[in-house]
Amino acid sequence: MLRDNKTIISKPVAADYTASAKVACGMGVVLNTTNKTFAPPSAAGDTNIFLVDKERIPTGMYTALSDFSDYDDIFMTVNIGEYAKLKKYLPGEEFMTDQYAEGVAAGKYVNVGTDGKFAALASGTSRYLCIGIVNDNDHKLALIQVCEAVAAESPTE
Repeated sequence: MLRDNKTIISKPVAADYTASAKVACGMGVVLNTTNKTFAPPSAAGDTNIFLVDKERIPTGMYTALSDFSDYDDIFMTVNIGEYAKLKKYLPGEEFMTDQYAEGVAAGKYVNVGTDGKFAALASGTSRYLCIGIVNDNDHKLALIQVCEAVAAESPTE
């Protein structure tokens, strides 16, 4: 799941790329501009990361239904070959995602791992800071802020 918290409205969104791997909304991916695809990064990092989102439009047999959760699999999963909305967040913006690993907590710097999920930074630097864990209708989302400058790993406790 991906939720905007504090963002600039009407930013352009890359929507002309297809998935080269099965991903979930809220995952961090990188773009392959040569073949117009996206996938989780081949190495953990915070450079040129886009967040996956998807239009919530029921298709097929789901068009007969009327009550959906944003967390339904049809809205959360992007299969190989499917298009998605790829959002790039700017410094000062905040977003929430359920695509994070164990150990992510308020005050920890995070980056995107090779599985597309945000993970607490063990070493190195990152632009992403987890500022809290939010309850969204019984789903836990990491609230992440994009920082102006690259910061060192989180202090150990």
